[in-house]
Amino acid sequence: MGICQDEQIDTETFPMKSIETLQKVVCGNYYRHFDILARYIIAVVFVIAAVPKLFNVSKFALIIEAYGILPDVLLLPMAILLPTFELILAVGLIRGNRVSCICSIGLVLFFYSNSFLCDRDRAGCRLWLFWT
Repeated sequence: MGICQDEQIDTETFPMKSIETLQKVVCGNYYRHFDILARYIIAVVFVIAAVPKLFNVSKFALIIEAYGILPDVLLLPMAILLPTFELILAVGLIRGNRVSCICSIGLVLFFYSNSFLCDRDRAGCRLWLFWT
């Protein structure tokens, strides 16, 4: 009988059965499948973001320059390194590498937090890390 059919619930074992069910969901296949799905989705986002940048490095360097966060000397190396790093993270996420998971979280949080701290009224945008 289901819970909605006026059955008597044994109050002594009900909380324990709920905890056991929760453990099966969290520690069982559902959690594992969710973990794999989430890693694959984030990896696809990194690949989609990285590939166009690698095919047009000079244009991506101009986009980085518009933000005003790096000196001119570092624009081209950063335009190459950032998409390469994104691809490496994507491969690591697909393989289930824990370091890649942590680095991808850090990278996403870094750019997400800086998107709020940018002064959108100016032409340039300085990241909080490089403010003087």
